[in-house]
Amino acid sequence: MKNTPSARYLFPVLASCSILASHAATLTIDGLEVRSNTTNNNENAFATSPASLDLNATEPATGSTTSFSTVTWNNLDLDGIGGNDDILTFDLNIDGGSNNVTWGGLGFGASGALGAGETITFTVSNVSVSGGAAGSIIATFDGFTRGGYISYGSDIDRVGSVDINGETVSVNAMSTGTAFQSEVNESSVFQLTDSVVFSNADMTSGAAQARRLDLQFNTETVPEPSVALLSALGLLALARRRR
Repeated sequence: MKNTPSARYLFPVLASCSILASHAATLTIDGLEVRSNTTNNNENAFATSPASLDLNATEPATGSTTSFSTVTWNNLDLDGIGGNDDILTFDLNIDGGSNNVTWGGLGFGASGALGAGETITFTVSNVSVSGGAAGSIIATFDGFTRGGYISYGSDIDRVGSVDINGETVSVNAMSTGTAFQSEVNESSVFQLTDSVVFSNADMTSGAAQARRLDLQFNTETVPEPSVALLSALGLLALARRRR
């Protein structure tokens, strides 16, 4: 190819367009809790961080060994152009193994509270983006980074443990004499993983249910081809005028 002035300008122009053509972001939800609630606009979804998260979740079906809740994260700016008009949606899948999934104001259990030999497994699927994005947004689930369970009881000590992805997380909380007491006990932060498994519940006093999850997503915005082409042509024309 002849090294004409236009050709010399074309390569850096196209390189610039490829750099400007996408906007990537990493999104995290720390302490996601999907549990029934009638005081928080019936949204059924909470998070410890960021505090400004606008979440809601559908009520998962109970009475079967598998279930799911569709979680919606509103008021996002995923395309990098402002407006906070993008929405990230995903399904939180719950598998109770050989037991029926139970769900309520405390969290998830297997035929009630987590017991010996019972497991609850969480996965994520059907990640999508909607809203006012200028181009198409590709969203992927990177994985979970932590899990937590709630120990609870009425005026009793809460003593025992639950395994979270193989890590034994213990609780040893003495009763304070109040009618109902609870505490969230979290695992250490683990490497990104596709699932979180709560198992080997051994509560000698009190009870436990799966409650809290940390998640990470990745999004990338790619403008429509026509937008990228127009940008390339515009920059090329500007480069030729400056020859």
